[in-house]
Amino acid sequence: MVVRRLFSPLLKLALLLTLIFSFDLIRSDQEPVLAVDQDIHSITVDTVLQEDGSAKITEHWDITTHEGTEIYKPLVLTDAQELTDYQVSMDGQPFNPQKSWDVDASFAAKAYQFGRNENSELNWGISDYGRHTYQVSYRISNFVMQTDTNQMIYWRFISDNLADSPEAIRMTIASEKEDFNLENNRVWGFGFRGQVHIEDGKVVAESKDTLPSSGSGILLVRIPQGTYPTQWTSDKAFDDYVKEAFEGSDYNWEDYDSNASVEDITSMPGERMPKAVKWGLVGLGGLGVVGILAGVRQAIKRNRALKKWYPSLERRSQELDGQYYRDLPADNIYSDYFILDQLAIDDLDSNYLTGTILYLVKEGGLKLGGEAGLLKDKHYFMVNSAYQAPDLEPIKDWWRIFNEVADDKGQFSEKDFKKYCQSRTDRLKGVSISYRSYSKNYLLAGDFIQNKTYAKAKEDQDQRYLADSQVTYPFTDKGHQLRDNWVKFYNYLKDFSLLNERGAQEVALWDRLLIYAAVLGIAEEVAKEFTSLYPDFEKQSVYSGANDINFWQYYYIANAMNRSYSQSLAPEMTSAMSSGGGGFSSFGGGGGAFGGGGGGGAR
Repeated sequence: MVVRRLFSPLLKLALLLTLIFSFDLIRSDQEPVLAVDQDIHSITVDTVLQEDGSAKITEHWDITTHEGTEIYKPLVLTDAQELTDYQVSMDGQPFNPQKSWDVDASFAAKAYQFGRNENSELNWGISDYGRHTYQVSYRISNFVMQTDTNQMIYWRFISDNLADSPEAIRMTIASEKEDFNLENNRVWGFGFRGQVHIEDGKVVAESKDTLPSSGSGILLVRIPQGTYPTQWTSDKAFDDYVKEAFEGSDYNWEDYDSNASVEDITSMPGERMPKAVKWGLVGLGGLGVVGILAGVRQAIKRNRALKKWYPSLERRSQELDGQYYRDLPADNIYSDYFILDQLAIDDLDSNYLTGTILYLVKEGGLKLGGEAGLLKDKHYFMVNSAYQAPDLEPIKDWWRIFNEVADDKGQFSEKDFKKYCQSRTDRLKGVSISYRSYSKNYLLAGDFIQNKTYAKAKEDQDQRYLADSQVTYPFTDKGHQLRDNWVKFYNYLKDFSLLNERGAQEVALWDRLLIYAAVLGIAEEVAKEFTSLYPDFEKQSVYSGANDINFWQYYYIANAMNRSYSQSLAPEMTSAMSSGGGGFSSFGGGGGAFGGGGGGGAR
């Protein structure tokens, strides 16, 4: 406590000056403005439940803008809910409300104004370029839902597909009526990698790294029945929502115990992770204000350099909008794993499993058998014992695993694979390592990446040097070109009008395109477009067979296997976490959450 009092005034001054100097840095920097016109440094959402069941919500957006006219947040309420007490300010300066919001109005017309766009968005003017903190507060009536068994909060506090990936997110839920505790409450987090806990009487959730483009901030909280008055009701049981939320998540439905007591949860296998002791800011105090500011200025420059030279797939896709690469960008999907990993593609390892399954099916190594059941399809993979895997280590690794999973008839189901994943995490993590090892060696040999960045004098440290110094294996010029070929290929697959250039006679090529689409995470939408362009695709594709088997059966069973694979790579989800005792959040899952759609940020 003594240390905090000693440095608190210094840190407050440093933070204030940081805003000023950051603004000056961004405005005076003559480097080209990125295609995406903002950097979202952090979003925090603090919710306080009121005794009447409403919620007072306060958001803080720490964001740097370079262009655009407004910032928006998607927010869709149910018929039982109403938004009131809506306010916006920037760095403490209040904005003026507008009854009717015109998204097409000019920068000047929106400056220091706020409103709502068709009751589906919260909107406010950027007002001043540079780095600022916008505070957005509002109240939502009937925020707590009464299910058939319990009350709950199931809300998307931070939307997915934001215009820029926030470097950090944090969400809290407190109550004026009573503290949250494990005696009465349970909590889960979805859409982000981080932690969620009940501590000091409130729910606290925060990310551990940058939020991916498809990430979000969703919290599910169980509350005892009848705690809050509310007109928002559902005839579904609370556990029905839990089961829906768990679908595709790292939580295990089999481990969920709705009747677990506090004693049960604390005695379940696996301990909750303790609170982190955050001494970082205290250590900064010894640097002095000038040292802190110099570090902040340098960090901003390094961050901007990294985003320019090593952007995410979505960012680079926008920068290369209208540019296409119509050929396959590589001879196989494994050689360029390092390139795609640097593009921050969500769930890349899982995408590679889907791509590998499609490859082995196309080459004759795997085949789907079984038939549609009365209640559920009963499909299984058949391993072709005569198949010889190519001399590519990642494929050979998966081929060995599939043979280990298969029974003496050479067959295995998704459940068999799940059991294998639960018992052989070492083997599966070895596959992930083989992706990196194979790709690294290939790209180094081809002069696409280099082992290190050679030191330069400070005056010679240009933006590319600052970016290269932050990655393990910097791209050469050839590497950047290869990366752009993948991005242009992604643009080509996404621009469905161009796919019609491929005639119906090229179904075999379409089958191969799906393998590459899988590692980019867009196999489902590309396959739908193939079928739309050429209805007989499903019948003539290699991913077809007897008993009405087609690509979609392969895709769905691959997705189910992906969930098991992802769980084996993720931090262990204990029974306590699955039962709502807090711990790690899950990136996947969260289906059916309320609160709005995707998007948000500056535009």
